[in-house]
Amino acid sequence: VLNSGWLQAEDGRIDVHAAAVRQQGQVHAGGARGGEVLLQAGSGRLTQLGEVSARGTQGSGGQIQLLGREVVVDGQAQIDASGATGGGEILVGGGLQGKDARVPNARAVFFGSEATARADALQQGQGGTVVLWSDEATRAYGHFSARGGAHGGAGGLVETSGGWLDARPASMRVDAARGAAGTWRIDPY
Repeated sequence: VLNSGWLQAEDGRIDVHAAAVRQQGQVHAGGARGGEVLLQAGSGRLTQLGEVSARGTQGSGGQIQLLGREVVVDGQAQIDASGATGGGEILVGGGLQGKDARVPNARAVFFGSEATARADALQQGQGGTVVLWSDEATRAYGHFSARGGAHGGAGGLVETSGGWLDARPASMRVDAARGAAGTWRIDPY
C-alpha cells in the first residue's frame, strides 16, 4: 500500500494493512477527542515519511500504532497524538518493553534525526506515551516529546529500547511546566 494523499476520519479510526506500507501523505484521525491510527506491514517494511495525527482538540490524544517486521520513520515525518487534556499513545515497532500482547514486535526500528513523535498534554493533564521497540536493533535519532500540560500535569513516558540500541535523539522532552518530570526509559539487552 502506498499513501501519497489524504486519509481522514475525524474522531474515528484508520486502519491500513498490507505486506508492505509506505505512508508519505497525511493520515488524520483527530478531532474533539483523539482517534486511532493503525499502519501495519505484516511481514514486511512500514515506511512512514508523512504526517500521522490523532490529536484531541478538546479531550486527550488518541492512539497511533506503526507496526511491521521493519519500521522506518524518516525524513520530516510527523507523528502526533497530543491532546488538550492529556497525551495519547504512540507505538513504533511494539509496546512497552516489548511485552505488550496487543501488538507484534518489529525486528528492527529506525527513527531518523528529522522525524518527530509527540504525545503532549497541550493544556492540562499528563503527557502521553511514546514507545520505540524492536527485538533486534533500534536506532532512535529524532525528536521525542511527552510533555505535561502548560497549566498542570506531569510529564509522560518515552521509551527507546530494543535488543541492540543506538539512542542519540535530536531532542527529548518529558518535562512539565507545572508538574513532575516524566521518564525516558532506555532498555537494551
